[in-house]
Amino acid sequence: MKRYLWVFLLISFFGYGEDFTEERELVENKKKEIFINSLIFMGDEKQKIDVTEEGIVILGLEVPKKTPFKKEMSKFLKKPLTTDILEEIKKAVVDYYEKNSSYIVSVHILEGQDVTLGNIKILVLLGKLGKIKAEGARFFSNKKIKNSLKIKTEEIINKDQIQEEVFWLNTSPFHTTSLIFEPGEELGETNIILQTEDRFPVKVYGGYENTGTKDTGLSRYIAGVTIASCFGNDEANAQFMSSSELNKWWGVSGNYIANLWKRNILRVFGYYVKTKPDYEPDQNLDGKAWSLIGRYVIPLPTFENYKHEFVLGYDFKRTNNFIIYQETLIYDSFIDVSQFLLKYEGTYSKDRFNALLGINVFISPGKMTRYNKRKYFEQERERAKSNYVYGLLDIDLNIPLPQKFSWILKTSFQASSSKLLPIEQFSLGGFRTVRGYRENEVIGDQGFLLVNEIRTDAFDLQKDGKQKIQFLGFIDFGMVTDVDKNILSKNNARLLSVGPGLRFSIKEYLNARVDYGIQLKSIHGRFFPEGWHSRIHAGIFLDF
Repeated sequence: MKRYLWVFLLISFFGYGEDFTEERELVENKKKEIFINSLIFMGDEKQKIDVTEEGIVILGLEVPKKTPFKKEMSKFLKKPLTTDILEEIKKAVVDYYEKNSSYIVSVHILEGQDVTLGNIKILVLLGKLGKIKAEGARFFSNKKIKNSLKIKTEEIINKDQIQEEVFWLNTSPFHTTSLIFEPGEELGETNIILQTEDRFPVKVYGGYENTGTKDTGLSRYIAGVTIASCFGNDEANAQFMSSSELNKWWGVSGNYIANLWKRNILRVFGYYVKTKPDYEPDQNLDGKAWSLIGRYVIPLPTFENYKHEFVLGYDFKRTNNFIIYQETLIYDSFIDVSQFLLKYEGTYSKDRFNALLGINVFISPGKMTRYNKRKYFEQERERAKSNYVYGLLDIDLNIPLPQKFSWILKTSFQASSSKLLPIEQFSLGGFRTVRGYRENEVIGDQGFLLVNEIRTDAFDLQKDGKQKIQFLGFIDFGMVTDVDKNILSKNNARLLSVGPGLRFSIKEYLNARVDYGIQLKSIHGRFFPEGWHSRIHAGIFLDF
């Protein structure tokens, strides 16, 4: 798992300890008890001051939300001037900026000032960058990591901006960079340390899951390799999958991720799948499918804990069968899907709460390629058209509960302007949708999915914390309909299931899962049907 660690060392420079000697002398030299009449907050110690008014005064200093700041500082007025009260004031200023801004500040009581009238001058400096140090990386370039930060020497440090840039660095699964602030050499300076832990930039993995279909075999064996660039965040992946009988179903896929100018990202993905199920002996049927998919990701400005992006995409898919969605196939007659994607995605994270919003709009003008025409679409499905628009909405929530339990809600909703091919329809059934049913048990042009889970904390099986186990319980619900409703159609269906699950891991090297889904509704029948219909969904994956 990716880790995002922000370490803020708010020690002497950032806060309120380095002027202790001056404060003690300032207080001990007074001949009689003095009460604080005014606090004068300054952004420049050379600034000329001619203040006679009492209360909270702000001169040449950028203060977020001045009214609440003055209210917060007013609690120190009319109090006796002591060393302790000066320390409290400095701490209160640092805490206020920490909560209400993205600045690092250092607070200083100006020495040599006349406090006999109770007017206290306080210098507040916004932290400026001193030096950037990058260290710890063995396989990746520390220099490249250092140069990834846009901030320059003497610029005021914006913590949110720096954290966003480090977040971008940590998108690679091969290294994790932690952000540390420390005092600089000069007054008001802050140094940034980028501490990186990395691993060899090649990952080989393999696994098994039972996500196949009746005609192509239930088992899926997976093997792949991911390679990262040591001089950037670019990655390439290649993967092979097959059923237990290689001649029935196999496929290869690959993707490339390129990090571009201004944090934009280009993702390219493709696959080729060969299918040859067991039919009549005299039939020599070969199913083929391939695709090329592109995504251009444009990150948008971050708002505190909310990160979002806009995505432009294009999908090209060519196939002569839809066997993973239905039992009937078309052979020797290709169909092309050629469509554009407009997508908005946002994520919010705070403490243990996480949320995701995804809005997808797919647009197909039609007649874009040789087989992207209505006559080919209608061979597979009556009144299906090559020009269409459909939308997909995703909302995911991870809500913290007491005892480190969590409540996970995943919802999806699809709506379409016209009939779609099976490859673009909303499918239900299987591990990733409604458990307890076969993969892609039902499909429809429009649909709704609700995955509802309660998970325990991940328990350590050994003291070293390397082996963890987690339990969960779920209720899954989904429904699909067609644009042109047909009461006899299999595609007008509701699915409902319940069951337990388990997750097991050994560090980052092994992950295993088991879910047991019990059907509470048959595909075409009533809720709580007679008999016991259930299904086990299992998978195990190894990383090297």
